[in-house]
Amino acid sequence: MYIPGKPIADFNKLKNLFLYKSSVFGYRNTLFFSRGRDALYVALKHLFKLNNTMRVWIPVYICRSVVDTIKECGLKHVYYDIDHFLKPKWKEISLEKDDLFIIVHFFGISQDSTEIKKKLSNAKAILIEDGAHTIPFIFYGSHGKVGDIAIFSLRKSLGVPDGGILVINRNIRNRSQEFLKLKGHNISFNKVLFMFAESFAFKFGINILGIKRYLKNNLFRNEKREIEGISRQTLGLLSAMDFSEIARKKVNNYNKLTYYLKEIKEVHIPFTTLPSYSIPQVLPIWSSNAEKLVERLRSEGIEAYQWPGDELPSDVNLHNFTGTREWVTKGIMLPLHHCLRNSHLERIAGKVRKALR
Repeated sequence: MYIPGKPIADFNKLKNLFLYKSSVFGYRNTLFFSRGRDALYVALKHLFKLNNTMRVWIPVYICRSVVDTIKECGLKHVYYDIDHFLKPKWKEISLEKDDLFIIVHFFGISQDSTEIKKKLSNAKAILIEDGAHTIPFIFYGSHGKVGDIAIFSLRKSLGVPDGGILVINRNIRNRSQEFLKLKGHNISFNKVLFMFAESFAFKFGINILGIKRYLKNNLFRNEKREIEGISRQTLGLLSAMDFSEIARKKVNNYNKLTYYLKEIKEVHIPFTTLPSYSIPQVLPIWSSNAEKLVERLRSEGIEAYQWPGDELPSDVNLHNFTGTREWVTKGIMLPLHHCLRNSHLERIAGKVRKALR
């Protein structure tokens, strides 16, 4: 059995990889990059009048690539903690004028961006919506509409090999015109080959999680890192997608998997009901024995994982951030993407139940 943690390209639509479209989308004030972190870099480096006293507020519950990008731009980062429902602990946050505040729609679960915008307006702070785990509003839904800018990482929520998006929602100092001419590139032969292999493994139930881990650590990690435009292969795949149907399936799968798991006493589900406008990436659950449960599920071919895992920033002391510590130590992400059918969800629930015996 093989149930991937992230969506994969539809085996029947992989021909779209070779439909090299120079442009598919003509959205205003939107830039398309190869990676989400490139979108963040360009936003911080080229859209704002930066000085070395500006602070960027980020949740402790974050990947270190975000911290690295902020440092590359010469800015200071300040961590804030989150609560049980992934919301900022506002009592511990002291904003100043021109601070940048990154709010994350963790796992596609919506934050109340409008309420957050009001809080930031009083301090004249700038809101950056991080929608790396969800679908951009320019395709479907509402994630990214409220922030001064919004960033997205398409490969985490759609079955594409790359794709980062920067959406500019307000009239700000703009030096980004040079990036409008970024040319799309071709993804590596290795990635194309792996996409076909993963689609084949999913279709025929072959557990390749060990191979994926090896490739991530030894092959894909060494690929080029310069800023590039979105790949032609991703544009081809995106052009064949029905985003409203993808969102509908994600929500339905979330509700079904929640139903299958709700009677398991050893499992806690923080969000039994999704907040409005959510387009879930995974189903987050808590377990007091999370590490062992993940290990057992992965041995069965289910790509469960703890986030951010070894990508947690190295300068974080979790003892100082109790809410984040709970999520890091207890949180498990279960697959529920739009590629999965009801039989996959039943298997996931069954394997969770079996692993906890």
